[in-house]
Amino acid sequence: MDFRDEWTNNPYTLDSPYNPVRTKIEKKMERKVVENADRLIANSSVMRANFIKNNRLNGDNFYVIPNGYDKEDFETLDLTPPQNSEFTLVYTGVLYGRRKPDVFFKALSELIEENKIDKNKINVQLIGNYHRDKLQAQIDGFGLKGVIEIVGYVPHDECIKKQLSADCLLLIEGGGRGADAFYTGKVFEYMNTERPVLSLLPEGVAKDLVLKSGIGLVSETSDVKGAKSNLLKYYKDWERGKLSFTGNRKVIDKYERKVLTGKLAKIFDK
Repeated sequence: MDFRDEWTNNPYTLDSPYNPVRTKIEKKMERKVVENADRLIANSSVMRANFIKNNRLNGDNFYVIPNGYDKEDFETLDLTPPQNSEFTLVYTGVLYGRRKPDVFFKALSELIEENKIDKNKINVQLIGNYHRDKLQAQIDGFGLKGVIEIVGYVPHDECIKKQLSADCLLLIEGGGRGADAFYTGKVFEYMNTERPVLSLLPEGVAKDLVLKSGIGLVSETSDVKGAKSNLLKYYKDWERGKLSFTGNRKVIDKYERKVLTGKLAKIFDK
């Protein structure tokens, strides 16, 4: 059994609980599955620990294999940093549930109001499926019309090209119960772009990975002051021509999918 997400302990289920009868049935189903599997795999160490604790397992047959990135997606692309006339940030992915852009919008809006960032020298692109009218109204409400651009959905290969056209990548994840257990999938693809990552993350495995790999700066998901500080640092570095990627390739390379598949093969071998 391979769990990319938790089952009855999934954060989105915790936020909107099922009927108690359904919850009781699903907990029994989960217990039966994890007790009968020959081998179990979880996406993160915290997720594995939760399964073990909630189902009273010894964990001897329970492994961790995180998500990753495909090296082939980048092989024909140039990773050389762009020479943009505007400081360009790119966010790829959805915005829903706990994952909200409000704190980043507020941080950017305040920096512009304080004349610390020139609104004519910054461009933020949001790439993904969105409720466009609702999101645009939110952007306008923060006074960021013309600064933040809703690109919308693009195919995956085009999405990677958009990431590589950026000076900096934006990573947002919501906090709350259970948020410490999961990575947001895009963090792994971001790792291989060799672009610095501006992150707003809760305490947990995603934050630990960003810091361990050295791919970017992190502020807590609700910390406007921290987000402002990190955003301003990257903007000033870009203005001086000093913005650079400081990721640790030894760590990043461990998340290439062929390496991760090698771990899976070893579990099969057992």
